[in-house]
Amino acid sequence: MSSQLKQLYIVATGMITPVGMNSQMTAASVKAAINVYQVSSYHNGKIDAIKMTQVPEDALPPLADELADATGLNARQARMLKLADPALKEVLANVNEPLPLFLAGPEPLPAPNSPLPMRSVFLKHLQMQTEIALDFDNSKVFPMGRAAVFYALESAFEFLENNSEKQSVLIGGVDTYWHPMTINALLKEKRIQTEPGQADAFVPGEGAGFLLLTKDENFRQHRKILRPGFAEELGHRYSEEPYRGDGLSQAFSQALLDFPTMATGTIEQVYSSLNGESFGAKELGVAMIRNSNLIDPDCLLMHPADCYGDLGAASGAVLLALSSMKKAPILCYASSEQSFRGAACVI
Repeated sequence: MSSQLKQLYIVATGMITPVGMNSQMTAASVKAAINVYQVSSYHNGKIDAIKMTQVPEDALPPLADELADATGLNARQARMLKLADPALKEVLANVNEPLPLFLAGPEPLPAPNSPLPMRSVFLKHLQMQTEIALDFDNSKVFPMGRAAVFYALESAFEFLENNSEKQSVLIGGVDTYWHPMTINALLKEKRIQTEPGQADAFVPGEGAGFLLLTKDENFRQHRKILRPGFAEELGHRYSEEPYRGDGLSQAFSQALLDFPTMATGTIEQVYSSLNGESFGAKELGVAMIRNSNLIDPDCLLMHPADCYGDLGAASGAVLLALSSMKKAPILCYASSEQSFRGAACVI
């Protein structure tokens, strides 16, 4: 291909989070620093209740009748379908054609032979839940955790680059930590904040985010998303390798390759998947220092998990969607539990 596609235009967004039932409400709540951490019904094996965030039940649609007995559909997947439903309908409010969807989902637990929490059949279930037709032949799921949407975004770029007929695609992410097996695994590692509170722990949450992207030049006045960067951190949380932060640094560098410094100056804001655990601070420091030539020294660091909790695989999509509502040049990034790291610029 003679000219690689370097940017796409953000036409619309859709999201649902513990702080908002749509994009505007979520953005307003994050701007106002509204925090919805709550004591949950889960306990840490002693007597301490753990903190979580949740999308209120009355903000979600019921599970579609035909999915009630669907084979292979577990409680977590059913919850994710209900979360994805309103967000998908919001992003597609003015669209009538079936589009490909590149969807980020939860990564498997680090235990050996842990099952994938999301498979491609999830897309069929999503169509049944929402009654929205998708272009299945070109859709794909990415069960890779927080950073998954950046891998989904690269697939979206590749699809539009090699397809002259289609102008637009959907990318998104959905996840929920309201799942006993996942919570128990995290509790064993003492990683979840409890009611008495403790340092170096996070608040699990849930949510969904979607972006409608196009290469159609008629939308050139809209915010643009540049080609993403991604890499693997060899020294991730569950690895025996030394943790040096190289993966995120490489993802930043790759995401900044096409950043137009002449037109926009430097990155003014970084939107991060940091969730309150200290583990992620080291790699962010390394990435910021190694890419400091393109990042403003007074760069604003945003980590909205302070408001809505850790959204897991929905993190990257919600960060990108929030960035699309700003005017500043923004670098978004997310780090998965295991090796995946991803980043992208919104300008």
